[in-house]
Formats: sequence, C-alpha cells, structure tokens
Amino acid sequence: MAERYDLLVRGARVCGPEDWGEVDLGIRQGRVAALGELGRAEAAETVDARGLVALPGLIDPHMHIALPLAGTVTRNDFYTGTVAAARSGITTIVDFADQQRGQLPSAALAAREAAAAGQAVIDYLFTVTLTSGDEETLAEVPRLAKRGVRSFKLYTIYREAGLMLEDRALLACLEAVAGSNRLATVHAESAPMVEMLTEKFLRAGCTEGRYYIRTKPDLVEEEAIRRVLAMCELVGARVYVRHLSSARGLRVLREARGRGLPVFVETGPHYLTLDQSLYERPDGHRFIVHPPLRTPSDQEALWRGIADGTVDCLGSDHCALDTSQKDAAPDFAHVPGGLPGADLLLPLLYTHGVEEGRIDLPRLAEVSSTGAARAFGLYPRKGTLRPGADADLVLLDPRLKRRVDPAELPSGLDWSPWEGWVLKGWPRLVVSRGEVIVRDDEFVGRAGRGLYLAAPEGREEGR
Repeated sequence: MAERYDLLVRGARVCGPEDWGEVDLGIRQGRVAALGELGRAEAAETVDARGLVALPGLIDPHMHIALPLAGTVTRNDFYTGTVAAARSGITTIVDFADQQRGQLPSAALAAREAAAAGQAVIDYLFTVTLTSGDEETLAEVPRLAKRGVRSFKLYTIYREAGLMLEDRALLACLEAVAGSNRLATVHAESAPMVEMLTEKFLRAGCTEGRYYIRTKPDLVEEEAIRRVLAMCELVGARVYVRHLSSARGLRVLREARGRGLPVFVETGPHYLTLDQSLYERPDGHRFIVHPPLRTPSDQEALWRGIADGTVDCLGSDHCALDTSQKDAAPDFAHVPGGLPGADLLLPLLYTHGVEEGRIDLPRLAEVSSTGAARAFGLYPRKGTLRPGADADLVLLDPRLKRRVDPAELPSGLDWSPWEGWVLKGWPRLVVSRGEVIVRDDEFVGRAGRGLYLAAPEGREEGR
C-alpha cells in the first residue's frame, strides 16, 4: 500500500540546511514526515517543484510591528505585518514588547500578546525589552522566563526615548537574564559619543540627512559592543548582538567567538546591499536606520562574516514607514529610523548572496532560518527540514526575476529603498506547519493561525 501524506513536494532541491539534492518531501499532520525518493507515495495535494529550491521557512528575528517611534507608529498591524512576512517566505518572526516608563515588563508583554492574538498568520514570539534596572523590573525577569519568554532586549542608546540603560542598570539586567538562563539581545551603540556629535551638528545648523552618518562613525558601534561583551563575560550572559553594521564591530565579535564566548551575531539586508552614499541624496533622510548604512568595504566584511559563520542570523529590522512619516521631521535627529526590509529578505539574499557567489544555498538556509532557530531555542522544531520538524518551508524559484515596485510589495508602503532593483529568487509557495499559506505571491491563509512560541518552563534556550 502506498504511503500517504497531506502534502507531497516532488523534485525540489532541498537545502534544509543540508543539501539533499533533488528529492521528494512528504508532510503529514503539520510535520516533515519523510525526505528522499518517495516513489509511489500519494497525497491530498502534490506540488511539482522541479527546478525550485526548498528552504526551511525563514525566521525573521527582528521585526517591528505597530512600533511607536519618533512621534509616529509603523504602518503594519499584526495581521498585515505577518501577511507581508508570509508573502516573503517568512514563517516565524520575533517581535518586541518594550517596557515603557512606569510600566512593568509583564504589562508590556500582555499588551503585545493581546495585539497579536487572533491576528498573526504565522508563528511568533516576543523579546521583552527591559528599560529599567530597578528591583521590580529585575524581579520580573525570572517570572517572565517561567512564563515562556525566550529572550530580553537591552539598549545602550536612546536616552530621551526612555529605552537606554546606564551601565550599572545594564549590568544588573544582564545578570538577571543570565540567572534566568535566557538570551540577552543588545542594541549596541555608544550614547555619549552619538549625543555629543548630534548636538555639535545641530548647533551648527547642519540638520540634513547627510549629516546623520557623521554622528555615528563605526567606532560608536565597536565601543558599545566591547563594553557589552565585557559585562556579559563578567556575569556569564549569553548575548545576541543585533543589526551589526560595521567591519570593526565584526572583528570584535569574531575575536570574542574565538575565545569561546557564547555570542550570536545578526546583521540585516540593508547593511549588505545599501551604503552610506545614499545619505547624500536629497531624500537621504529616508534611509536613516540605526545603526546607519556604512561603506562598501563594511558590506563585503559582513558578507565574509556570513560565509565564515561569524554572522549567525539575518534580521530585517522591518519598520514599515512611508515617505510622509520620514519627511515630516525637522532634522535628521528626529527622523523615525528604520527600513521595510522583510518584503525583500529572500530575493535580496539570493541575488546578492548566492547569485553573486558570496554564499551557497545551504549557507543561505542557515543564515535565514537555522541560525535564528538555534539562537532563540526553536531548533530542531524550526530551522530545518529534517523529519519531525515543523513543516515550515518556502519554495524559491531561482529563475523568477522581478523589478522591485513598491506598489507590488506586501507591506503596502509608497516607497522601497530598493525601488527599481532587479532581483531573483522569489517565493513560489510558502508552507507553515504543513498548511499552504502563499501561492504565487497570493496569501491564502487566515488570520489568527499563527502560534505564540513560548518556551517550555525550565528548558535551557539557545546554543
């Protein structure tokens, strides 16, 4: 009697992340059930995937849905934002619950859980941002860990926004996170350096976007990373450095990894494909993101870091901001920072990584899915196409070429940093826990089907 599956993918080149060659993939009850030559197998639905590449569904470890910043709010809610992610081949996201002034972290988390419930179309988890080192906040860290929070976020910058932790508070929070056996994720930029340089340029009347990059030289990132790593080493914290932008920062992290420190490294598609010359344009302020875009040599260093394994993850740092939101600020210091990276994560990585020979397909799978699954304690449920894993996958068409048109992108914005670029490697089919949710760029799933991926109580997370 022939083996029967719910969904049978025939003849794709499977890189999950191991390169299995052109094989069949059988899915049953939301999990990968078999991988290989499945011959006479039958299924409720069979997909002819010859000529396509099957990757584990992308995990975006850095999205900002409905994020308040600089007097505005990013455009996507948890339905439209996760639909946009799904259409891009992303099947799991990490978003944030930011503790506000006078608020406990548990209240911030509850508000985000309520906003996502019944709306998210793909699986998700929240990193809780700690913005205070007071006793009440620190006492909540182990309680939140028991509730299933996998990671916490700490800022070394954004004093006025109420996000920054002074060094003593930062150290106390790192110690609390380490003691709860959870992952500390850090936005590392030197506040004193940035504040001094920003005040200098604004006092001189230098307000245009082209002055922004001058307030954040690569030393700003390097110094903060060194300081955070020293604190983590002192208290035994596992650390995840978010949105790495510079070769100088990369060297510090490579050295720390060489010394055996438990470090994860994330960069973003904008740091790999866009550079700081864009700030010289009349609309250069639209490209303001934190940390800033840097030089082509920084780009190449980051690509090498991906290839050699120093960089573990690609996070879009997705902020759906349209031009009216970017253009309303009186000076570069008040422009809402962020770019809409999730829409194009897969074709950007494929075109500028695989097609240009910087990485191969297995490494693409690792950096876009497996690395984040390991960092956030989701592996081997996520980040792999081995039997037993959740059947999250994307079928990429290496021949499909499109010119980027903002009107056709899923985030629904009036612009894209990559407008007019020609990219290859777009998704043909996206599957989440065995359910087809995107066919040829059309979302066919439903609101609320996404699962909140709380960690099992007491389990060690990450590497």
